[in-house]
Amino acid sequence: MNTRKILAGVLAAGAMALAAPAGAQAAVPDDPYGFCWPSASDCANGTSGTIVWSNRTATATGTIWHYSGSGSSQAQFRAFAGDKQIGKLDTRTVHAGGADEGYSVGLGDTDLRGGINRVDIRFCSPTLTNCSVWAHFYK
Repeated sequence: MNTRKILAGVLAAGAMALAAPAGAQAAVPDDPYGFCWPSASDCANGTSGTIVWSNRTATATGTIWHYSGSGSSQAQFRAFAGDKQIGKLDTRTVHAGGADEGYSVGLGDTDLRGGINRVDIRFCSPTLTNCSVWAHFYK
């Protein structure tokens, strides 16, 4: 057997060993988020955290606070597969004078074929009807 054929066989075997297994997906980076009220420079009320994407679901882990005089603050979360909302609206609420409260919100459905591909978050403060626009995060 000549040297070129041996070298070609070794290179082909090496390339096959480096190829990703069938069905493998690249890791999806985490998405940080943050909301402040009344402004970014005066963040008396707010929430911040990170969305961690999994195979078919995501988890929003963060902190919510409300230090202004009265009312409540609420972080709202919803998950989507395409344009279809999966599951219900999930919320985390803290009341005036409340210390920082941590949360972990599971989003999506582990049995949903293909899983979720979008998470929406918005923040409401100092009343639960005074809300930001929805921020969209995509897998």
